[in-house]
Amino acid sequence: MRTTLAITFAAVFGILALTGVTQQFPLKQDVEILKQAPMHPEKVKEGLYIIRGPALPCMVGCKPGETGDGLIHESGDVAVRVTPEGLILVDDKFPEQAAEVLKQVKVVSPLPVKYMLNSHHHSDHAGGNANVRRTLGIDIIGHKNIRENFLRLKQPGEPSITFTDRAAVYLGGVEVRPTGSDEATPTATRSSISPISRPSTPGISSSTPCRSSTIQVAEVRSSSSRPSTRS
Repeated sequence: MRTTLAITFAAVFGILALTGVTQQFPLKQDVEILKQAPMHPEKVKEGLYIIRGPALPCMVGCKPGETGDGLIHESGDVAVRVTPEGLILVDDKFPEQAAEVLKQVKVVSPLPVKYMLNSHHHSDHAGGNANVRRTLGIDIIGHKNIRENFLRLKQPGEPSITFTDRAAVYLGGVEVRPTGSDEATPTATRSSISPISRPSTPGISSSTPCRSSTIQVAEVRSSSSRPSTRS
């Protein structure tokens, strides 16, 4: 039986069921007080994991003489969808963190990564693209606006496969359906795919799960949102 999983990009504090998304806009962000922690995988449900961390005083580690701003920061989560035929990843964090991301993916499963999808172009979510492409030799999939933003900013690792409205990735009986757009404006970043992330800066992405109620969002801003300690 084929499992269908739709992904949405817009960082979220946890996992939202479809009913929660449709009934609770505008979203509220609960404050999560982070403690320092290394990068590590967390199981969301069978076959679905996120790579969290590292949680540090400085986003990618403090340089000599730096002490941070008094908060603990964490880059965007990486979603790992495990199928019998391999793995589908969503995002890869900062360039400096990409190698560790791939190590943590191996902790989740020894199966090969077959597809990488991007939620949007921000470097804390997709900055590791060039490193991942060079290491794994795989294509990266993203909305055409994500690619355009990479090129506009001269950011290495732009997606090599793009779509304009909707797309689908099939692997091992699993369907992942990215939809939306990574808009160039600072207040709206839309795209979609599956699994999970948490909020940081302005922007929104959305998707429609089928059968599975898991949804990943990256960069949600709401007028009723409270400040978050997450970056």
